[in-house]
Amino acid sequence: MKPQLELNQESAQARLEALNNATEGELRELFHQVCHSQKWATDMARCAPFDSLEDLKDRGEDCWSRCQEPDWRDALNGHPRIGEKSQKSGLSAAWSKKEQSQAQSEDEELMEQLKEAQEQYFRKFGFIFLICATGKSTEEILHAVETRLQNSPAQEIQKVAQEQGKINQLRLEKLITP
Repeated sequence: MKPQLELNQESAQARLEALNNATEGELRELFHQVCHSQKWATDMARCAPFDSLEDLKDRGEDCWSRCQEPDWRDALNGHPRIGEKSQKSGLSAAWSKKEQSQAQSEDEELMEQLKEAQEQYFRKFGFIFLICATGKSTEEILHAVETRLQNSPAQEIQKVAQEQGKINQLRLEKLITP
């Protein structure tokens, strides 16, 4: 099963059936597009078959809850910085572009502030800023970066894990919902 073929199915039921008919290797590859944590993608592939979208999302949440800091850091590798184009291709890159679409402002000064805040964040924590950006404006994201810069590294890696969990849930839904 190729991710593109999966997403071309017409109904949620057909997509779920395609998911359930895929091999473990195909599922691992597909779930790696949802979240770049190898552990999470492998654990999810082993959970098949799935009874429903809710079952898929519940198992996704359960698998994510068993991940630890190295897995959270691994997941960050699949995300571009907000406002930057992904250097990757495939579902993950397409999803990131759409998820960040409201964070694309015509205001060059605002975009520069966001870029600088993210660079400051990276210098402090050693990883990119991650937020479930769906529906958030550039101003909201900038405020979140500035607020989270006050966190300790231990607090922030926990916040990153929470945000990735939200992203996982949205992307799992996108796999099934036409």
